[in-house]
Amino acid sequence: MKDRIKLIRKNEKLTQEEFGREIGATRGMVTTYEKGTIPPNATRILICNRFNINPEWLETGEGEMHKVATFTPKLTRALNKHPVLKGILEEMVSVMGDED
Repeated sequence: MKDRIKLIRKNEKLTQEEFGREIGATRGMVTTYEKGTIPPNATRILICNRFNINPEWLETGEGEMHKVATFTPKLTRALNKHPVLKGILEEMVSVMGDED
């Protein structure tokens, strides 16, 4: 699991400190995860949800890395840095129909 956690972090282009902030962990905790300490179940779930990771892949290395090929986690993090734009897009999406 240690290599898969590091791969997720590297793919997201995050430092250990930045990755830790995303999952509610310190840089030191991320270091221990990347050295082989198994994160608590709640942390593993958070990693999967935050980065759209297939839980089976995180646990065993089997299957696809991502639940669905998507850019949603990156977009969400980017929009969180721009609340005005996020509000505008949320409003647009709320009035869109299926054909949009």
